[in-house]
Amino acid sequence: MRCAQENLYHRKLTNCHYCNELIMTTLNDVLTWLSTTRAPVTVRERACLLILDCLGCMIAGSRAPEVKRLATLQARLDPGTIVLPGSTEAVSMSAAAFRFALATCRDEACEGLARAHGRPGVAAIAAIWSLGTQMGASREKMVDALIVGYEVGSRLGEVMRIKKGMHVDGTFTCLGAAAAAAHMLDLGPQGIHAAVQISAIQMPSTLYLPIREGADSRNTYLAHAASLGLQSAISASAGLIAPTDGVSEAYQITLGHDHPLPSLPAIDHWHLMDGYFKPWAAVRHVHYGAAAGLQLRQALTGTDQLDAVRLFIYEEAVVYCANRAPRTTIQAQFSLTWGLAAMLVLGDLGPEAFSPEALANQKIRDLESLITVVAEPALGANGMRSAKLEVDVGSQTHRSFVDRVLGDPDMPMSNDDVIAKFLRYARPSLGEKLANEWVHQILHAS
Repeated sequence: MRCAQENLYHRKLTNCHYCNELIMTTLNDVLTWLSTTRAPVTVRERACLLILDCLGCMIAGSRAPEVKRLATLQARLDPGTIVLPGSTEAVSMSAAAFRFALATCRDEACEGLARAHGRPGVAAIAAIWSLGTQMGASREKMVDALIVGYEVGSRLGEVMRIKKGMHVDGTFTCLGAAAAAAHMLDLGPQGIHAAVQISAIQMPSTLYLPIREGADSRNTYLAHAASLGLQSAISASAGLIAPTDGVSEAYQITLGHDHPLPSLPAIDHWHLMDGYFKPWAAVRHVHYGAAAGLQLRQALTGTDQLDAVRLFIYEEAVVYCANRAPRTTIQAQFSLTWGLAAMLVLGDLGPEAFSPEALANQKIRDLESLITVVAEPALGANGMRSAKLEVDVGSQTHRSFVDRVLGDPDMPMSNDDVIAKFLRYARPSLGEKLANEWVHQILHAS
């Protein structure tokens, strides 16, 4: 029995001063906290913004030719009653969840959480959007479910680090989706725990390989996570028996760790408040070099001949985004050099910067070939993400340094920033009036 002096919601992996007992934060602790603590208004408002941002990314991604073809096939092979915003096809609940997540990450403009090295929100939102639509659930019900899924998924994601050669999108994200969907089904802490375990025992081991080869099948990872989480919650609701600790088994067997699952992060704040929104498309690691490029772009003229460009950046960015001379959209989205070159040429990194038209832009390609990238461990010390940029123009060297970008916790996007991004992404599909109606419905309607 734990000592009375211990604070239930602030356990850390340490020896207790009073009873010399090893104390850990467990999934059960997190679920108990979530069942007894109502999120404050600021967290609920943040959840609404996250839903809006993912919705905008989904609508924009749905315009891609391959996503349109998927929607057509789903409507023929897996029909139903759910029509996603920006689409006309009526599909089943599972098909809607799958396509919602796939389209949301298609442009690489959606949310993330640095400490989890992934995106705890996308799969959870995709699962509860389709389930909530099927159930006729209220916005408040969806917000509650997202908060539960995000807090569970982000804490598991922080400790469930992936092996070399894997991609994080298809791993821990299904666990948060399961928790969110189970909460939507009113399962309570025990039922949510069961749904997470059912998802964990079949958690995928997704690979980085498609990005290296330029294959957009990577976008099915979050789609699978949403579907798996949704069906795991339905299975738990039906009373299928879950193992007691599938999460720990998945940690050691699926992810290949040779030690037990670590303590989950202490329950001392809401992780949802630490997540970032992206002002630009492309994987987050690309943003730091691109931001440094945007700083220097203001000092350069359109006629300047750049002789050399050197990007110094933290090591993790180089590991994940070393793709050179990208041939496809997803390779470009995971390319430090392409993101920097496109920013220097275009002055923006919207989805258009990674389109087939941009990939055919010879000016961007020529500039991308000039860039050298150097991994500098000091730029990632203590969890920091930062970049240095040097550009040689004749005898002059222009320099810039970036240690935060818009969307980081200490430099957050404002509500107006997120709304403006949503409108930019959604207007081409919805039109001005309907896009503004969605903003009102998600952020303001009762």
